[in-house]
Amino acid sequence: MEALIAYIIKVNIALIFFYLLYVIFLKKDTFFAFRRYFILAATVFSFVYPFVCCRIGLGKYNFI
Repeated sequence: MEALIAYIIKVNIALIFFYLLYVIFLKKDTFFAFRRYFILAATVFSFVYPFVCCRIGLGKYNFI
């Protein structure tokens, strides 16, 4: 159950982030096709990225 809650929180954070990008940069844009693809890509990425695990580290210090 905790995994599902963590997944939902991560998805919501990503959706909020992409919505803010949309409002700041694309709200008044006239390229409707680009806006449509941005919204679709942001939605798909938001639902997929919590499943991706990436470990970057140097020796005993792990980042991310």
